[in-house]
Amino acid sequence: MILAEARVGPYLRALRSAVEALAPNRDFVPLRAAVGHLRALDPAVSGTMLGPAEVEPSSGMPSYTWLERARAEAASAMAPPDADTVRRAEALDPALGRRMRDRANLHEHYAMHPLLEVSAIAAAARKLDPPEAAIAYDRVLPDGRWLRVRSIIALDRIESPFSLDVDRLTVHPSLQHLLTRHTLTPLLALQDQLEDATGGRVVRLSRGTVGPFWFPGVPLPPDLPPELGQGLLLHLAIEVVGEDVRRDERRDPLLGDNDVARPGQHVFQERRFACNEPQLGVVTRWLEPLGIGQNVTAFGSRIRPRRL
Repeated sequence: MILAEARVGPYLRALRSAVEALAPNRDFVPLRAAVGHLRALDPAVSGTMLGPAEVEPSSGMPSYTWLERARAEAASAMAPPDADTVRRAEALDPALGRRMRDRANLHEHYAMHPLLEVSAIAAAARKLDPPEAAIAYDRVLPDGRWLRVRSIIALDRIESPFSLDVDRLTVHPSLQHLLTRHTLTPLLALQDQLEDATGGRVVRLSRGTVGPFWFPGVPLPPDLPPELGQGLLLHLAIEVVGEDVRRDERRDPLLGDNDVARPGQHVFQERRFACNEPQLGVVTRWLEPLGIGQNVTAFGSRIRPRRL
């Protein structure tokens, strides 16, 4: 789905407002990077440099291609033009000058704001005696949603797929490949996969997802009130299994996983929402009979909820 030029800025500002309203914690992709990436795509910062604006039709989220365009420009070896060069170009060729100014503005933005990782893994040693590894795997899913899998793994000793150099813990690429293959595997099965791959015990495992972003024209799952698709609605979903989860709690109206955790662990599932203010009553009425009416937050946006 390609957004009309006039809709790109309002779409990005609405999505950014929704993400900021939900204020995702460390179980999700970093908030600063998410906001920085959306700002980079905004024509107010980058002009037409990163177009066309492509949105995944099934989720309403920015497409992988659109996000990756911002990363490719950030990694470009081409130095941004200085102010004098831009002024001379604008005097000789206004269109070329605008593009050069857009590039300069964009690279100024990059200097101050991080971007989302489209696929990356990071590891840290939480403690060394006995060793305990913390892993964060971030990925943009094929449907455009932003995912983070976080795990804390207790180890008998540090060995493959981990290696320790002084205090720096690294992981073998095979572990990232495993997480890529099993990104959407049911959480308890993913826990088993991680233990088989690392030889450790998964103390805590979470999967946090930003998206979908529903607006008119994005298809809703069956059996949901159609009114939910008439405004702007961003999802923030989390699943956690771990020894620090006090009791089983299932507060996700779209997730039907009722697997039972192993002894000593519990499962927590929750979905929170951010919607534009006129949609607040609709979403609250849907959630209240499920006992989670408090899981929706309104955000301000000047975008009109029509087909983008």
